[in-house]
Amino acid sequence: LGLKSSSIADCLRIRISPDNDLMLMVVQVDDLAGFSTNESDIADLKKRLQEKWTITDNGSLNAFLNLQIEDMWPSANVIHLHATVSFDRCLDTLELTDVRPRATPATHNFDFAKASHGTPLTGKDAKRYLSIVFSALWFGRTVAPSAMKAVCSLTRYAPTEELMAAAIH
Repeated sequence: LGLKSSSIADCLRIRISPDNDLMLMVVQVDDLAGFSTNESDIADLKKRLQEKWTITDNGSLNAFLNLQIEDMWPSANVIHLHATVSFDRCLDTLELTDVRPRATPATHNFDFAKASHGTPLTGKDAKRYLSIVFSALWFGRTVAPSAMKAVCSLTRYAPTEELMAAAIH
C-alpha cells in the first residue's frame, strides 16, 4: 500500500503520492479507517484489504475512535481530524464545565514536586483527580502529544489540591 508509519501515533499510517494526494490509515485493534484526498485510493485500499481479509465497509465516516472527521478539501489535500465533541463530553462528565480546550497547551513553570507536598486529596476527590489525569493521558496520546510532558508529570505523585488545580488548568 506504500503507507509509512507516523511519528505522531503508532496507529497512523501515511502516504503522499507523487501527485500530492494524501492517504491516511488508522488501525486500532480490529478497526481500520482509510482517508484520502483521492477517491480511487480508497477503492484500491478496499480491494487490497479484501484480497487478504473479510472486511465490512461502513461507508463515509464522520467519527472514528472518538475523533471527529470533517472539512475534507481534496483540492488542498486537507483532512481535518479533531476530538472537540469527545473532549467536551469528557469535560462535562468530569464536571469541568468551566474548562475549555486550548489550541496549544500553555507554557508553564509549574513545580510538580513542590505541589506534591501540598494538601492530600482523599476519597471522592482523589478518584476525580485520577479520572481527570487518566482522561488527559488518553487525549494527550491521541490528539495532543505536546501536552504529554505535563500530563505525565501529574501521574508521578499522589494527588494533592495543588496538583488538582494544575490538572484542571
